Amino acid sequence: MRDTRDQLLHPPRRAGFTLIELLVVIALICVLAGLLFPVMNGVREKANAAACASNERQIYQAVALFVIDHGGALPRSSIVAETPDNTSAEYQDLCVWVNESPGFPGGKIDFEHGGLWKYLGGVASRRKVMNCPGDRDDRSQHQGVRAVERNFSYSFNANLRHGPADGSGPVRLASIVRPAEKIIIYEELGPNDAWCLAHTHPEDIPSGRHGSVRAGNVPREFDIEAWLKSGRSNQCFFDGHVELLSPAWVLDPRNHHSWAPLTTE
Repeated sequence: MRDTRDQLLHPPRRAGFTLIELLVVIALICVLAGLLFPVMNGVREKANAAACASNERQIYQAVALFVIDHGGALPRSSIVAETPDNTSAEYQDLCVWVNESPGFPGGKIDFEHGGLWKYLGGVASRRKVMNCPGDRDDRSQHQGVRAVERNFSYSFNANLRHGPADGSGPVRLASIVRPAEKIIIYEELGPNDAWCLAHTHPEDIPSGRHGSVRAGNVPREFDIEAWLKSGRSNQCFFDGHVELLSPAWVLDPRNHHSWAPLTTE
C-alpha cells in the first residue's frame, strides 16, 4: 500500500532525449532544410521571371497605345545624352523616355519625361514596371565608365531610332517584317539608356538573371557558361509575345534577325 502511495506522490520521471537522439533529430532537420531551400529558391526565381515577363507585356501595351495615338509610328529609342535639359517637349513625346540630367554615364532614366509614361500610371507604377524583381543591380556601363546607380532593367531595339529608308524615322509598327521573330524590348544586364545594340556592342547585352543563381550574379563575365546557357532573360517581340531566352540564343549570329533589320528580310 505504501509503495502505491509513494508512486502516486512521487511518480517516476521520464528519461530525456539522449545526446545521440538529439544529434539525429538535428541531422534530419538539416537534411530537410537542405532539400527545401533549393525548392524555395526555384519557386522564387520562377515567380521573378513571371513578374518580369508581365512588366514587359505592360510596357508593350503602352507601346501599342502610343502607336494608336501617333498614326502607327513606334516610339524612338532614346540614348544616354538625351535628357529633359537638352531635348524639347515635342521630342520627348516621340521617345520612349529620356535619361535624367546629366546624361553620362547613364543608368538613370527620367520617370516624368517620355512618350510612354502617360500609359503607365504614376511615377510609382512606372518605377515598378520598369524594374525586374530579380534584378541584382549590375551597374550600367557607357564608354568604359560604370554608373553609380541604375533605376531600370529594360531597353528597346536600337533600330527604332531610324526609318527603313532615309535614316530619319519614325519606324511604323505595320512595316515590321516577321514581327514574331524580332525583339522590341530587351531585358538587359545593366542598361544605360533605352537604346540596345544587341549583337553589336559589349555594353548592351541580355541578362541571365532568371537562370541559376550563379548565372544571375555574373557581371559581364561573358565567358562563363552559366551565364551564356543556363541563364535566361525575358525578351518581348514586336507582336507582343514574351519569351524566356538564354544570352547564348540572343547573341548567336544565326539569330541576328531578331535584332535587325526590322523592315526587310
